[in-house]
Amino acid sequence: MLEKNVNNSTKKKIWDFINGRPQYKVENVIVVLSDMIQESPECSFNNKIGISSRKSRLYIQGLKQQGRIPDLKNCKLYVIGTTGKSSRQIDNIANFWKDYFLATHSELNAYGYDVSDQLVKYLVSRPYE
Repeated sequence: MLEKNVNNSTKKKIWDFINGRPQYKVENVIVVLSDMIQESPECSFNNKIGISSRKSRLYIQGLKQQGRIPDLKNCKLYVIGTTGKSSRQIDNIANFWKDYFLATHSELNAYGYDVSDQLVKYLVSRPYE
């Protein structure tokens, strides 16, 4: 049993221990490790140009109509490992995914082959309460 004359500092330590403190600021973060080359019967980017801007718009529009775009509002997104066979393919695929992630309402913070420095910068900057 706690004594009545326990000082405030001790009470706070006990309160924090019981409640699992310190509490960290909670954020939703998705880290994708991928070449981002979609390859399925439905849609494939594994060709010379990846995906044209016209096909990209139509595909994203179709996904929206089917309710297949997730709501990632307030979610930070880091995509690491992107690659391709040519600059054109890489750029077209990047444009598709940037448009797709825009449709999800996520916050795309990094997209590229090696953007781990941006992820590390984010991780070390996270304060805790």
